[in-house]
Amino acid sequence: MRGPEKLLLKLSLSCLIMGLSAMQSMGVNNQIYVDLGEISSELNGKIIMTWGYIFRAEENYLELSDGSSKLRVYTEKKGRIGDLVIASGRVKCWEKRCYLIPRYEGEVQIRNREPKKVSGIENREVGELVLLEAKLISEKDYGSFSVLRIKTKEEEIKVFSPKRLELTKGRIYSFSGLIVIYKGEPEIVLREVRELG
Repeated sequence: MRGPEKLLLKLSLSCLIMGLSAMQSMGVNNQIYVDLGEISSELNGKIIMTWGYIFRAEENYLELSDGSSKLRVYTEKKGRIGDLVIASGRVKCWEKRCYLIPRYEGEVQIRNREPKKVSGIENREVGELVLLEAKLISEKDYGSFSVLRIKTKEEEIKVFSPKRLELTKGRIYSFSGLIVIYKGEPEIVLREVRELG
């Protein structure tokens, strides 16, 4: 994310946070704004508001990420990987994990995002939704998900797919997905793949 796009996102989030702070000072819904990475068992039972990008979309929940931290939000609402989600609800923690339980569906707002075409991810920002063309080097199947290695003209990239794909090694594909950090390295969480040519 560069220049105007990055500034616009920062301004939007700043406005959101200022609005939340004002609401909090007025005691609106007794909720507080918390960054995704700061949600812990200390907030168990509290009503909060947070935001993140969809990392995984399942039947009855969305897994959100801010690039490094993750949070599961239980909702029937649908979104696509990389979409921006602003969610409120009650924090529930068990087995060393915290979840967000919205009190009603209106507490989950999804903003669709479109990927930006790039040639690589080395100098891109975490949280960017990107589209790139690359050759498939390998695909490892882990049952319910796959891990791909792809090569662009610039670099080799690891891609996590939430489902099995069974693509053809050596073919050129168009990959879109969310840039995240995993074990200190940038990778892509796959949103969509299409074969080219």
